[in-house]
Amino acid sequence: MEQPKGFIESDQVPYQLRKSLYRLKQAPKQWYKKFDNFIESIGFSKSDEDPCLFSKTTQDGSHFFLILYVDDMLLSDRHVGELADLVRQLRLKFAMKDLGSA
Repeated sequence: MEQPKGFIESDQVPYQLRKSLYRLKQAPKQWYKKFDNFIESIGFSKSDEDPCLFSKTTQDGSHFFLILYVDDMLLSDRHVGELADLVRQLRLKFAMKDLGSA
């Protein structure tokens, strides 16, 4: 980072990134790694066939599915309460928008 030319103030020191994080080749990999670690820490397991499919067996034996595609998610569960709890946990960790039903 570097301070923009011509901007000099004693009480504030703004900085400008020389290279955006989104231009880094490793940014998508690092985001997926962070997401994967978090989702597995709350009890989901990754599918052997597709690394973007996560599942969790609930207390009553039903299955909860989460499909990740780039930065979009599709959630599926029979119980609205458990779905709302997962969305709450995800919002605490990541900035999210709810786009409604699929």
